[in-house]
Amino acid sequence: SYNSITTLAPITSLTGLTEVYAASNSLKDIAGFQQLTALKKLDLSYNGIGDIASLASCTNLTNLDVRNNNLSDISALTGLNELTNLNFSNNKVTKLPQWSTDCALVNIDGSYNSLDTLTPLKGLKHLNNVFMDYNKGITSVKALASCPVLIQVNVFGTGVRDVSSLTSQSVVVNYDPTK
Repeated sequence: SYNSITTLAPITSLTGLTEVYAASNSLKDIAGFQQLTALKKLDLSYNGIGDIASLASCTNLTNLDVRNNNLSDISALTGLNELTNLNFSNNKVTKLPQWSTDCALVNIDGSYNSLDTLTPLKGLKHLNNVFMDYNKGITSVKALASCPVLIQVNVFGTGVRDVSSLTSQSVVVNYDPTK
């Protein structure tokens, strides 16, 4: 982390790697990462990455941080059912992946993107914390009411006005009802 690395190609042959921390570099792509199937923790935050399709094969990932990149599509994460922590904040993502309800996802931060719905999170059995601040297109949190262990939802700076479906279940919701 915190170097001027422009490629991670030399490490893609190290198929036993379980953790990679390459935050705050000059990375633009992660071609070859489909070979790193043993990866559990990956931090690629604060780079210039525009495509994470190669992560679809990294089915052992539990922690993924890709905040502050140039991502618009994270659909490659759909089959990553071991993922517990995901941060893709400060990108250009327009749509959430449709995870299985058995997905291990506990914490998700997609703040400062271009999302308009939380429906793909509906029924996630392990979801505790949802941070989706400043996704101006989001107008409802009702889909999250079916997440049985939800604790906190942040949707400040969105179009959400009615949070009763969550507060009636003692979920803490941070939002701005006046906008």
